[in-house]
Amino acid sequence: MSENNVEKFNLTFIRHGETDLNLKGVLQGHVDAELNDTGKQQAIGIGRHLQNESFSHIYSSDLSRAFQTCVHTLQQNKHAVSQVESQNELNHVEDLITVNAMLRERKFGCMEGKHWHELYRAERQSDVTEGEDFVPEGAESVNDVRIRAKGFFMYEIYANPFTKKLIQS
Repeated sequence: MSENNVEKFNLTFIRHGETDLNLKGVLQGHVDAELNDTGKQQAIGIGRHLQNESFSHIYSSDLSRAFQTCVHTLQQNKHAVSQVESQNELNHVEDLITVNAMLRERKFGCMEGKHWHELYRAERQSDVTEGEDFVPEGAESVNDVRIRAKGFFMYEIYANPFTKKLIQS
């Protein structure tokens, strides 16, 4: 395929900042935990690093830790702040963010809220052979997450080529 037929876009991925549950080694998955002070500072630091980047689309998971990371990051971004200041219908950088639950982390089902060691112990005690995907009760498999991510990319990313996007999860 020639370069003229290739759809181009630039993606910047950001992982959420630290939460108290991260510090405790707790599986969060779809548990809605907020950033702690360190997580807020991490997001501000990323924002300073990206302060001169301009994004055509900004997406975030609907979970608080991801959305808060995105907000703190954008508050440092000159283009985002300028866009809010120049458009009367926008009040805050939050208004620039498209929230999408398809960007959530893997759901760990019955293991959410428990320590990582409990997941490893349950995996060792299961009949799953090495190299297979251990899926706790009520959880998503790695393939489920892959399908969800592919859906997001098909409907949100590939639908708008030739753009620069920020994706917060």
